[in-house]
Amino acid sequence: MDFNTHYTSNIVCPYCGHEYRDSWEVDFGPGMEGDTRVWCGNCDEEFNVSRNVEVSYTSYPIKK
Repeated sequence: MDFNTHYTSNIVCPYCGHEYRDSWEVDFGPGMEGDTRVWCGNCDEEFNVSRNVEVSYTSYPIKK
């Protein structure tokens, strides 16, 4: 069975589809982006996870 695991709000196990509602707690080491391995407590499989971060900027003039 295929599970939606790309660009999701939370980590989803690619083996069983379990959704990690506390994905923000997963340690990716220094920085906000990167890869790490996660062990699924639901199906006992290990898998890789990439954290995707989108950055945007807004600029505006200084009122004088």
